Formats: sequence, structure tokens, C-alpha cells
Amino acid sequence: EIDLVLLQNDKIIPVEVKYSANVQRKNINHLFAFLNEHKITTGFYIYGGALDIVKNGEMKILLIPYYYL
Repeated sequence: EIDLVLLQNDKIIPVEVKYSANVQRKNINHLFAFLNEHKITTGFYIYGGALDIVKNGEMKILLIPYYYL
């Protein structure tokens, strides 16, 4: 399950939002599954940790601290 699905210029942008400072692998896996199912390459994971990127082949999830927003 994805928390937010945004649409910009006909592009789907999935966003997962968590309060935790730790990345939970099951949430990342759900996000990658969504990316793969919809044939998109980038998703966002907003959480309390550090700025980072997790890659899986050509797909990537940008880990963004909520205090950056």
C-alpha cells in the first residue's frame, strides 16, 4: 500500500510517508513493487532519517527526511 499517489504531467509519483528514522524493508519492497507494476522508475519515501537513495535496477527510491519539506 502506498500513502500518496501524485500525478504531475501525466506521470505517477508514489510517496510513502513514515514517522520512523529507520527505513523498513517491507515498505521499500512495497514501493518497488508499485514502481514495477506501473512501469515507473522513481518513488519517494519521506521519513525521519537521512537523505539517501535506494536503487533496484533502473528503479530508485529517494529517501527524503521530512524536516527537508
